[in-house]
Amino acid sequence: MKLYHKFIQDVVSGKQVSNKYVILAVQRHVNDLEKSKSEEYPYVFDEEKADRVIRIISRLRHTGGSFANKLFDLQPFQAFIVASIFGWIRRDNGFRRFQKSYISTSKKSGKSEFMAALEIYMGFFDNEAGAQVYTCATKRSQADHVFRPAKQMLSNLMKESPKLKSIARV
Repeated sequence: MKLYHKFIQDVVSGKQVSNKYVILAVQRHVNDLEKSKSEEYPYVFDEEKADRVIRIISRLRHTGGSFANKLFDLQPFQAFIVASIFGWIRRDNGFRRFQKSYISTSKKSGKSEFMAALEIYMGFFDNEAGAQVYTCATKRSQADHVFRPAKQMLSNLMKESPKLKSIARV
């Protein structure tokens, strides 16, 4: 079972303890899957698009702590976030449904490395010509919590991928 399906199932069943916003996001996803069966509904969930992002992120390596140099192991809640952002597309043109997202998680949940992984995906693998990705914060030191892991992840990936090394520079 795909990680995001498991997360959805666990939230709906109550096995995964979640706050009201997570429950609402999961319920919206479930409701929208049902609505998308109708040709009139403007959005459709494309599992291949969601799975592609998850596959690419899974090739990245963690940069710090006890997970340093281990392959990125998306947690079910992270897979759900990725699937929600990248899997929902417009039926008429294939563009992403969600152009903006707000992600809030607790301390020590891996959000900096997760954001770094998303930045790498969007900067290099999203098939957007001239893609630009920014790390913003109220202080430079805070932005560095995402920027430094992104640089390291990209450097590590370039060592494993000659093709990426030919198009990227850190």
